[in-house]
Amino acid sequence: MDRKVFYAFIAYTFVLILLYLLYTILRPFLGALGWAAVIVIATYPVFRRLVRLFRGKQARAAGMMTILVFLVVVVPAVLLLGVLVQEVTQVQETVSRWSSTDQYSTIDKALNHPWIAPVIKKVEEAAKIAQIDVKASAIEAAKRVISFLFGSLTGAVRQVAILFFQLILVVVSLFFLYKDGARLVK
Repeated sequence: MDRKVFYAFIAYTFVLILLYLLYTILRPFLGALGWAAVIVIATYPVFRRLVRLFRGKQARAAGMMTILVFLVVVVPAVLLLGVLVQEVTQVQETVSRWSSTDQYSTIDKALNHPWIAPVIKKVEEAAKIAQIDVKASAIEAAKRVISFLFGSLTGAVRQVAILFFQLILVVVSLFFLYKDGARLVK
């Protein structure tokens, strides 16, 4: 093998390895960067008008456009996210309170509800034949549901934090994509 070809092969191998490592590092951020690119592409005509309005000053137009997108897209998303976090916290508190204090009285209230009670009586009659304790089974099932909900709520709070971080990344990326997007395309 020729020495130049061998060195070129080694150089390309290292470049491919570096590109793979770069991809591995950037993989968690690619979704946010992709959304930023989609928003920039969709709003680029408005950005071009702002550049003309600011007499060709790309940085000012990029800053203004980022603020506009932030106000139109991100602020409502964050408000919705805040409501979601509040609801999740409220449900988590209710589930924790219910599971720790008065779970038996709550289950009795649910089992004695006018719509559920006739069904429970029929089930109890059938369960007596099979020698199954319906209330104990219902309490055990409720405990399983509570533990599942608690695990799901904890995961939901973590996902909300990740989403908030990605929204910040989208906003920062918007500015630089507006400002340097034409150069990136070239």
